[in-house]
Amino acid sequence: MIGLDTANRVYTVPGLPSNKFTVTSMVDVGTALARLSILASDNPSSVPDYVRLSGDAVSFADLAKIVGDERGETIEVKSTSAAETKQKLIDNPADLLSHVKYVNSLEMS
Repeated sequence: MIGLDTANRVYTVPGLPSNKFTVTSMVDVGTALARLSILASDNPSSVPDYVRLSGDAVSFADLAKIVGDERGETIEVKSTSAAETKQKLIDNPADLLSHVKYVNSLEMS
């Protein structure tokens, strides 16, 4: 199974736990949209047709450390074979939810 199970202090990820992905906060998105709106009102041609936003680059190992430090716990990070996970999903795409689990036990503030 792949997922973030904070309640049981285990994160299981496909591939290497050190692989980075990006996270972007709603505040960052709102700020970018406001700035793009101002640019568009001043000079519409200055705003590109497509914009890619990227906040911070973190890994699941980083995320486990951050969450664990915040909670005063150690979160174990396990990995599964990315190729095996991919093949299972190719073989049975309707079975996606049996391979992915997200347990949100953190309070949103």
